[in-house]
Amino acid sequence: MKPKKIVKRKAKNRKTKSSIMFDETARVEFLTGFKKRKDERRKKAHEQMERKQKEEHKEWKRKRKELMLNRAKNHQSVPEDLKELVSQSVEVKELPNHTITIVDMSDIDIAGCKGLHLGKNKFADSKDFSNEAGQVILPRQEDNKKALKRLDHKHLKNEHLKRKNWQHKHGHKHKHASKKEKIRSGHKTHRH
Repeated sequence: MKPKKIVKRKAKNRKTKSSIMFDETARVEFLTGFKKRKDERRKKAHEQMERKQKEEHKEWKRKRKELMLNRAKNHQSVPEDLKELVSQSVEVKELPNHTITIVDMSDIDIAGCKGLHLGKNKFADSKDFSNEAGQVILPRQEDNKKALKRLDHKHLKNEHLKRKNWQHKHGHKHKHASKKEKIRSGHKTHRH
């Protein structure tokens, strides 16, 4: 008989082997991580939406201010009739503390569109440029008013849509209950 050969066992591969260990805290962190990341995304989107809303509001205020300044600039223009009279008959009195300027205004067209006169009013012409309240409005002013109204309406509509969209995204129920909900709660529904 031959003597038995002693065969050496292969060394265990401990360097590249991976072992599985159960760690409860790591498991909880993994499972709650989904919610945390989702909440972070929601928060980031909410902040971005607020930032965008603020920028839109600033833009709206800038446009409104620009229209108001334009309207004021157009409103403060001196009528041509007044310019002629100022150049024609002006009397200046110098006093020690101040200066007085006297201008004859008997036939001046104040509105600049032959609609509103001092002294001699012409009612047929003034109706063309008056509104329901009887105020005289220049055509340029009317255009600015319409532009302001359109801008305000657009801004309010955007605000309403944003609020409605936010309610829909966040699961807020509508005020009106459906027929099924009414039946469940005991309300009677009538068919016509």
